[in-house]
Amino acid sequence: MKDKITLFCLLSTVLLGVMNSFFFHIAIVPISKDLNISIAFSSWFILGYTIMVTIGSIVYSKLAESIQLKKLYLIALVIFVLFSILGYFMNNFYFLILCRLAQGAGGAAFISLTMVAVMDVLDRALLPIGLAFISFAMALGSGLGPLLSGILLSVTNWHILYLFMSCAIIFIPILYLTFPEMKLEKKTPFDWLGMFYLLISILFLLCALNINFLFIVLCIIFFYYLFAISAPFLIQSSIKKYSIIHLLLE
Repeated sequence: MKDKITLFCLLSTVLLGVMNSFFFHIAIVPISKDLNISIAFSSWFILGYTIMVTIGSIVYSKLAESIQLKKLYLIALVIFVLFSILGYFMNNFYFLILCRLAQGAGGAAFISLTMVAVMDVLDRALLPIGLAFISFAMALGSGLGPLLSGILLSVTNWHILYLFMSCAIIFIPILYLTFPEMKLEKKTPFDWLGMFYLLISILFLLCALNINFLFIVLCIIFFYYLFAISAPFLIQSSIKKYSIIHLLLE
């Protein structure tokens, strides 16, 4: 029974995380008017969250090898809720963007760690339905996000988009009580430098309009570093196995 409650809470956070990705799409114009900024600047409410989720999904998956999954998920959930509440009270553009980035840093854990939990921690009988409902929650969130944000914006201002996401606070005590403890079989050393190279490369890729050369240089440095150390951020065998070239040659 506990595993089913945990799965429901995890899927609900996945739904909220995906909805949050689309929440600010139709709020860009009112945000730019209220803060007296350009549309280009206000688009960082979307881009910033996307960057953090892209980067965070990789980082959380790797951190799960070194930190207990329950602790990692709860930390991410607390960060998500805390900065959702703080964002509601902010009126400064830079603080609002900071809250949005922190939301992304917390929300990045929801999909990646839920998949890990379904496959490695919860009852194996829940695996098929768990993976199916993760896909369902992602699809539902992408449609429900703009719809719900439009309804909220029609009755109040865009600050409520931050506060709405703080409803995830109800899952913190539930997951604390029901999330199974999992002992780490072998604590893997975390490759902080490799993570830094990868994250900067992804950041340049997402913003690569005038910095393509730097992106290429960083990729070369990252892959050289990847094969030069014993415990890299990404495992070399995975790259060899799942690379496009390898798949084409099979």
